[in-house]
Amino acid sequence: MLNGSVCQFADWERAATAAATSPQQWQLELAGYLSRVAGGGEYPNLAAALSSGGQPADPEVSFERYLDRLLTVLFPE
Repeated sequence: MLNGSVCQFADWERAATAAATSPQQWQLELAGYLSRVAGGGEYPNLAAALSSGGQPADPEVSFERYLDRLLTVLFPE
């Protein structure tokens, strides 16, 4: 499970950079997609998160948080 999650995260990062001409362009395209999905009403938590605004997280911090959550699920105390 851990290996699959790490591979999925790495694949997502690779696809993100390969799919766009620049990381900024990819972020703009992703933001547009998420806005359309959130506006459909099917994902109220996503809509609430997007409406709160804020700056994008540092990728290293995001990965550490993701890994911490994953390890907590796999190895609860």
